[in-house]
Amino acid sequence: MAWAAVQKLIIAICFVHHSFSTTRKCYECSSTDDDNLCKPGEAIPDDVIPVDCPYGYDFCKTTKIIDDLLKPTSVTYISRSCSKHCVTFHSILGGASVYCCQQDYCNTD
Repeated sequence: MAWAAVQKLIIAICFVHHSFSTTRKCYECSSTDDDNLCKPGEAIPDDVIPVDCPYGYDFCKTTKIIDDLLKPTSVTYISRSCSKHCVTFHSILGGASVYCCQQDYCNTD
């Protein structure tokens, strides 16, 4: 009976540790071109800055700038958030980290 309780406690500790040790990244996409967002398996572009997300969230924020032809001075900003699952590859030789996209939901409207 006691052994079953110990097993449950160990599983609970491992689950909590995994939950809090998982690092999530947000990607601020400063480019107005959706094609500059990272594709699955590609490194992120230089103009994408990874920032910390709230726990449990992966966001890719893109902003499109649209000029109104009737009013040349007006600019409309369209912002949208989309889920992105990211994976980090660590280079053993170079010691660098490359953030890649596992799935890309940012190129769909």
